Amino acid sequence: MARSPRRYRAPLVITLAATLGPACGQADYIYNPPDTSGDGDGDLASGGTAPSGGEGGGDTSSGGVTASGGHSSGGNPPEPEIPSCPSDPYLELITCSPGDQCTREMDCTSGEEQKFLFTCDESGEGWSFKDRIACYKPWEYCDGSGDAAVCNGGVWIYEGAGGNPPAPCPEESPELGSECQAGYGFGADRTGCGYPCGDEEWTVLGCVSSDDLNPYGMGTWQGDGACSSEAGGAGGAGN
Repeated sequence: MARSPRRYRAPLVITLAATLGPACGQADYIYNPPDTSGDGDGDLASGGTAPSGGEGGGDTSSGGVTASGGHSSGGNPPEPEIPSCPSDPYLELITCSPGDQCTREMDCTSGEEQKFLFTCDESGEGWSFKDRIACYKPWEYCDGSGDAAVCNGGVWIYEGAGGNPPAPCPEESPELGSECQAGYGFGADRTGCGYPCGDEEWTVLGCVSSDDLNPYGMGTWQGDGACSSEAGGAGGAGN
């Protein structure tokens, strides 16, 4: 009696690819330090990565990296530069758009330039000086060619054009004992003008009347002694 044919079961095949690590030649990955402000889910905008071969796809918005490894051109745009103020020294009377800002550079007795900020009034009828800004060189005077700013009491004080202000401070420190016009306002020389002197020192000079009983008239420039080369003498720049 003939035997029935033998049946064989299908052989068991184990796919090695599932058990082995990445093959040689696999695309490298570019690492971008994660953005701590993101959610860390791997999106390129929050610090994710993309294959260097361009296979990974994904978002390449600002702040992420491109598939070729370079950073995209994202980031905060620069703030617009504040324009210069009109050259007219009567800024308080010049019409403008409410909320606009402008700056004015002035030459100062420190030998430096200072830039001051002005804001257009809500009425649009003039510019206002941004006051209460700290300063650190007493009686430093900054000339705006018709208007001025003075370091008085630790803050900048704006002196607009017009009225009867005292004369501008001399650009350079006057010679001690030299003549000046004493008084208050109306073009008289000032009682306080600050200047650099010595090695990073600062001195204040003022016009003092020659007549103790009359504050008006001829006087002489006197100093605070901060930079005097003579003991007990009046100080001035360069002495």
